[in-house]
Amino acid sequence: MGVMQKLRDNTHIILWATLILFVLGMTIGGLIRGANLVEVFTGERKNRNLAGSVNDQKLKAQQFMNMVQNQISQMRENGQTINNRMYSAVSDRVWNQYVNEVLLGEVIEKYNLETSGEEIYNYLRTSPPQFLRNAPAFQNEEGQFDYQKYLQRLNNPQGNEWYPVEQQIKSTLPYQKLNNLVQNLVDVPEWEIKEKFIKENITMDFETLTLPYSLVSSDSFEVTDHEISKYYKENKEKYHVPEKRELKYVSFSITPSPADTQLTKEDILDLKERIESGEEFKTVATEYSEDTGTKDKGGDLGWFTKNQMAPKFAEAAFNAEEGEFVGPVLTRYGYHLIKVEDTKTEDGQKKVKARHILLKIKTGPETENKVESQANLFAFDANEMGFETAADSSGYEIQQTPPLTPDTRYIRGLGYFPEASRFAFSTSSTGSISDVFKSNDAYVICKLTSINDEHYTKLAEIKEQIRDQLVQEKRMDKLEQIALDIYDKLSGASSLKSAAEKNSAYQYKRYTGNTISGTSALNRENSIKDVLVELEAGQTSKPVQSNNNYVLAKVNEREEFDKQAFQKKRSDLRSQLMTTKRNQFYSSWIAALKEEADIFDNHKRFY
Repeated sequence: MGVMQKLRDNTHIILWATLILFVLGMTIGGLIRGANLVEVFTGERKNRNLAGSVNDQKLKAQQFMNMVQNQISQMRENGQTINNRMYSAVSDRVWNQYVNEVLLGEVIEKYNLETSGEEIYNYLRTSPPQFLRNAPAFQNEEGQFDYQKYLQRLNNPQGNEWYPVEQQIKSTLPYQKLNNLVQNLVDVPEWEIKEKFIKENITMDFETLTLPYSLVSSDSFEVTDHEISKYYKENKEKYHVPEKRELKYVSFSITPSPADTQLTKEDILDLKERIESGEEFKTVATEYSEDTGTKDKGGDLGWFTKNQMAPKFAEAAFNAEEGEFVGPVLTRYGYHLIKVEDTKTEDGQKKVKARHILLKIKTGPETENKVESQANLFAFDANEMGFETAADSSGYEIQQTPPLTPDTRYIRGLGYFPEASRFAFSTSSTGSISDVFKSNDAYVICKLTSINDEHYTKLAEIKEQIRDQLVQEKRMDKLEQIALDIYDKLSGASSLKSAAEKNSAYQYKRYTGNTISGTSALNRENSIKDVLVELEAGQTSKPVQSNNNYVLAKVNEREEFDKQAFQKKRSDLRSQLMTTKRNQFYSSWIAALKEEADIFDNHKRFY
């Protein structure tokens, strides 16, 4: 009785305490926008509205999403069809552009590369931007850019009409100055220009002797436990396994219904009627065909043989007469109308020249709404009675993803589907069930089933893998020694062919009348190409490693170096090398800036 009386006396305190706990539960426990204790105490919650940061500069989520949507809108205006994959690609591009802009901006500020008013004027005077060259105000009567008219307007402004242009140049010119400054650090030495000329222009008679990896048996080597343990310790980072998560999922395919197929057939019959009423096939194809490869050409397919087309399409086209118009024909691509323009027989094979109109069978809104409703109902049941129970009671198949990382974007069975990894890494609770996601061709509901923490693979699990690696290294060392022995025994006049005759496992080849770059067999053999450049006639190279083989090369004859031809091509060769090296240097420089910067990347949470 005493306890009950105390409870009655303190009812107001209990009610207030209950209310406080309820509010705390909302703010800390996750009732408000999914927040939880982990987010609160790790600082993850404050990053929910942040796409990322670079050093001290933060990119808010809304700003980032607006930037992505702007680019998506431009793509749509240009006639591109947007899917999930494009959203993700644009998202990555926008994020990388932001990171680069911030880092380059810091360098511009550090080295005082901001643009003065005089620089802006001189730039506009000497290098009118293309958008100004195209402006009607600066065109002559023939529609060409009139520099004098442009200069007159530049030197005699009527108000602040040049202000937007000045602001644009002011924002972009510092980056151009920095780009020029960095790229001017690159130079191309004379020997590189000569080397490129030799590879592309000097013909040679040369031979190669390849000692394949299979020449040395793996059975001839032993690897001790001590060697394996030492290798593991020295290369432990190779065996770091990042955190991975696994999901179960149920998918609902978005596929056209018979009604959708019938609607497409009715649409193409309407087009057929218009053509039969006198409209040009080419004009209708340009306006309505959904074959992006031929639409702009009025549906022109050119000449084709029967086996180049889908069976039903080919049958209709090859049974039609010249000038005949047939269809609709149903293939796996959709419904086609076909107009045969010409036929011929070439090399004993009949060919047809035709145009076509394609209408693809798409899932209609009504069909998609039904699939979405089915997915939403399952999601509701999964949260009410459990994921597995809901799937079992409705007869839905549960599928399993492979282990996912935060960057996983392709899921077997679902295709391009980054939403899976985003969901997997957005929660810390196994058993969590996702919202209904839409992929390109399905609605998907996921359940987080396991979280595998980052770790190092245990030595016992990869012992045999390391053993194989060490055996491979020993085999390569042995193979190199065999190659060196062959090289040491060769006399100046010896042919590599004579060495090849001593062992059938050796691979001998001879190349005559080719340049180094023009020898297709050496397309990916840069190490051999570099050696051949240095060899004079009659010289044999020391063994060169190429993939898992060792190769000796010998030049029998080589064309003389043509100084006049070199001087004629020198400028172009230097320009080609300079472009390549500048791009490589600039990319490496940007990568180094990123490596040193404090970058927090959260942009994948949003797209």
